[in-house]
Amino acid sequence: MCWSWTLDPQSNATSSLGQSKAPAESPGRKSEGGTIYHALIEGMPLAKIIRTTKRSRLHLIPSSPILAGAEVELVGMLARETLLRKALAPILQHYDYVLVDTPPSLDY
Repeated sequence: MCWSWTLDPQSNATSSLGQSKAPAESPGRKSEGGTIYHALIEGMPLAKIIRTTKRSRLHLIPSSPILAGAEVELVGMLARETLLRKALAPILQHYDYVLVDTPPSLDY
């Protein structure tokens, strides 16, 4: 099983896998079950965010343009450097591969 994790606010991996970029999203308003923003900033479990794709055995954690503001919101959070690891821990054992789409600037 493979899983694509989209950490890019441009959301190109999300849209290329047939999912909406959800431009109407805003903090506190979850579209289609949430995005990576909701996991990082609001603590939503990834199990509630994972979406199936048209590709066999490929799941997606979608992104959206609201992720662009996450870096600023993370500044004041304690242990922010562990948020990805903690979000991954409960579901990682279900996947053989994890593909990560990062922003071009690699700020994360």
